[in-house]
Amino acid sequence: DAAPAAVLPAAVQSPALLQLQAQIAQTTPAQKPVLIQEFWSAALTHGAPLLEPLPQHPQEALVTFLWRAPAGTQDQPHHVRLEWAMRSADPFTFQRLPDTDIWYLSLPLPRGLRAAYQLVVDPVQWPTALAAGAAPSRMQRVQTQQLSAQRDLLNPHHWHAGSRQLPADSAAALHAERSVLEIAATGPLRNMAADNAPPTSATKLPAGQLQHLRYTSALLGNTRSLSLYLPTGSHAAGSLPLLVLFDREAYLERVHIHQLLDAWIAQGRLPAMAVLLVGNPQRKDRAAELPPHTPAFGNMLAHELLPWLRAQQPAIATEACQVVVAGSSYGGLAAGWLGWAHPETFGNVLSLSGSYWWAPSTPKSEPAPHRWAEGDWFMRQVLHGPTQAVRWHLAYGLLERGVQGEAGIIDNNRHLRNVLQAKGYTVTTHEFAGGHDYYAWGEEIALGLEALLGTATQPR
Repeated sequence: DAAPAAVLPAAVQSPALLQLQAQIAQTTPAQKPVLIQEFWSAALTHGAPLLEPLPQHPQEALVTFLWRAPAGTQDQPHHVRLEWAMRSADPFTFQRLPDTDIWYLSLPLPRGLRAAYQLVVDPVQWPTALAAGAAPSRMQRVQTQQLSAQRDLLNPHHWHAGSRQLPADSAAALHAERSVLEIAATGPLRNMAADNAPPTSATKLPAGQLQHLRYTSALLGNTRSLSLYLPTGSHAAGSLPLLVLFDREAYLERVHIHQLLDAWIAQGRLPAMAVLLVGNPQRKDRAAELPPHTPAFGNMLAHELLPWLRAQQPAIATEACQVVVAGSSYGGLAAGWLGWAHPETFGNVLSLSGSYWWAPSTPKSEPAPHRWAEGDWFMRQVLHGPTQAVRWHLAYGLLERGVQGEAGIIDNNRHLRNVLQAKGYTVTTHEFAGGHDYYAWGEEIALGLEALLGTATQPR
């Protein structure tokens, strides 16, 4: 006899899952495991997530992430969610396809998407009993849930978002592994991540020199780590454009920016250039230094650090038009502020997903702003200030807004673009199909540098 038809959850959208659900409803209990195994065999062969067209929205694809419950646990409660760079008030939680070991999450996403993700499976809870009943902090919740994060084992394409020096069998290395998805922008739907893998140490390219330095600031009274990339070969005094890039550790360990620079310069995408990667003294200092709470950090860079660097490396350009200041998130905000506050030093701003929602705290001597007060503090500084001789490139992701269309970083950056254009600045933008994600920002740096500096054969 045929099994009774199951009620299909309204959230199921994937045609493949709809078809499987219909087949299960019409088959015998003995045939059901065969159908489910055939589904999983196909998923292993073609790779996950499932990519299916949306005929009514050809610029999008229906992406269905999958997770298989371990044998013997399919009838047990599981909590599975997608951990990635898209904003949402609610977590991206998987649902179970009734009476199967299939857990899924279907999302309509833009074609051309380039993103990294993990699955968080049955997350560990912070032991509140050990903390005298106190609620865990956000960082404690993140740390415990990271223990349950894993890459998508059905997706053969992955990215190591941590230091290559981590022991391969360590928990830290395991949780640094992320799955990657690059949806073809046109043509057949497929994951193109393997085709665009970043260069590895085995790739035979002319290798630039990477120096790791320590710098003590008299202005700030602190010491920080720096890394300096210099391209291969000899270079005349003042001939090397300079990129100043924040979040040193992340861009070295996750993005491997020095290897990408080797490739971009060898391919002729970019001219030979120097890169200064700037770290913060401690992790907690990032939120204190990068947003413009005070002018101190910018003054240190413009008046202390860069003159010190040029004294050691005369090949580095001295003209502001040959200097690009860049960063992502708070680093993008810092880059924008430095281009506005120090145009004599930084003639180009490369802002990646800049946090232009930020505003300084209201002094205690002043009344707190009411809920109808105008936001976008940085844009108001640009609007009411003089137009500087600075070129801008803003890159931000289509996924940097709420899943239901709530305003987000994409809207702040579009507002800044409009203000810059109205003020007469030269500004280019790239709205990329992705989110707040180092996996996407690596390529965005190359596109931004091409827009600001030109290529090796076609300088700006």
